[in-house]
Amino acid sequence: MLLKKLLKNFIYKKKLLKIYDFIFNLIYLIKTKGIYDKKEVYIIKEHEKNIFLKTNQIAQRDHIKAENFNVQKIIDSSKVYKFKINKFVGFEGNHFLSGKDPLVETARQLLDNPNIKTDDTYLYKYFKDFKPKSIGEFYNLNNSNKLYSVKSTKEFHPWSDSFPKGFRAGFFGPKDESSVRFRTLRLKNLLENISKFGYMPSKEDIIEGYILKKKEDYRFLVTAGHHRVSVMSLMHLIDNNIFEYLTARIKSFPPSELLIFDEEDVENWPAVKNKFLSVKDSLEMFNKFF
Repeated sequence: MLLKKLLKNFIYKKKLLKIYDFIFNLIYLIKTKGIYDKKEVYIIKEHEKNIFLKTNQIAQRDHIKAENFNVQKIIDSSKVYKFKINKFVGFEGNHFLSGKDPLVETARQLLDNPNIKTDDTYLYKYFKDFKPKSIGEFYNLNNSNKLYSVKSTKEFHPWSDSFPKGFRAGFFGPKDESSVRFRTLRLKNLLENISKFGYMPSKEDIIEGYILKKKEDYRFLVTAGHHRVSVMSLMHLIDNNIFEYLTARIKSFPPSELLIFDEEDVENWPAVKNKFLSVKDSLEMFNKFF
């Protein structure tokens, strides 16, 4: 009798999750016009103005004090840290200093030709050609990995999520041309602003992310500030003497409240603990960030 009751509760919860997922997907699809990530005209117009440069807002900021990050020490979330630029990795695992990161390489094109046409950019070609159907395909995992059965538009990190959820346009194609135009403008503005003022973050406007730890090594996984990191990565690639360190804030990212995720704790990761994903499959995805 108890087993029957538990089974009914389980089925009921699964149905609720499916209904929630459907509604969430529908709202997102209507709001963003789906995976194409279409941007409104007024947003494009705003970025064409480059307000920060014209109003000189960045120059008026005070320097933020930051200390060098040490992965072996306890993290203080109230502090701001300096991280080596080669430790930064994108939210979806893109490596900024790899020489093939779409944002960095588009910034390189803009440095040579600020008026480059949108459809001539590296980013445009990337979105046109790269259209993975699953998370497994996106991360180029082994064919046996369960993540090949999960749609690429699902948001999922095994260390922070129990199950794939919601809808995320993701850093892959297809994309509306307005989305590429929007990102290109952001890169162009940042190239101008950082070239003139340097990197001048404020308490409200700073690169944010959390830590992935693998033995003595770590990565700063960016949750806010991808375009800034991309531009400074390009500048560092051109001249290794600049932007060796970047100032950033360690901040938890929902649904987790943790600031650091350790490879050694893999068996306690939500997706593993809930038996959605095996340790092996979880670590394969985790290692793509290193």
